[in-house]
Amino acid sequence: MSISVHKFGANASVDAAEDIWSVGGDYPFPSAVATTTIVSDDAADAAAGTGAQTIKVYGHDANGIEVAQTITLNGTTAVELPTDISICYRIKVLRSGSNETNVGNIQVKHGATVIGQVDEDKGQTLMAIYRVPSDKYAVLHGWYCTIGKNKTATVTIEMLMRSPGGSWQVKEAISLGTASSGGWAFTYPNPLVINPRVEIRIRAVDVSTTGVFVSAGFDLVLQPLG
Repeated sequence: MSISVHKFGANASVDAAEDIWSVGGDYPFPSAVATTTIVSDDAADAAAGTGAQTIKVYGHDANGIEVAQTITLNGTTAVELPTDISICYRIKVLRSGSNETNVGNIQVKHGATVIGQVDEDKGQTLMAIYRVPSDKYAVLHGWYCTIGKNKTATVTIEMLMRSPGGSWQVKEAISLGTASSGGWAFTYPNPLVINPRVEIRIRAVDVSTTGVFVSAGFDLVLQPLG
């Protein structure tokens, strides 16, 4: 059975070469599973709190298979996930109190390293980051990128992919400027087939000034191997 995946990310303040995810900087792309925890920076995100109460975390297990886990939060006290994961590519708030979404920043971590974050009041992650599961291949149908009008700027935005054990390769590069067009989208007339375990990132480079808002995303269809 095919599965549609829409990945979308935003970086509210790009200062230099950075991935398009809300944490900013470079995504760490963990190569192996490690003890994985989830924690908020606000006590209201807890089982009986006014903020986020339960969360679903999407990632890959030790075999590179997708695993989705529902976790009850405990505010600023870290909760360990039942199944440790490597990459974390999506987090969603499932249930919340009177605030109707999360109050604080909620982070999934390997030790002190953040591998996924739900920004306060957003309800889910903003990260143009993905790794194809080991039991599937992906078909890339299109992608987009935009820059905000908060700054007069030009930004080069790249889509990159990396095979297991390989090097990052630029697959597309687009230059955007607020003085002309702040957005770009492309649908492939012949969708691209992407192998299992290939990593995908969208990244801003060659930023003409600091503090630029950049958003980007892409659409995949996952197909089972064989």
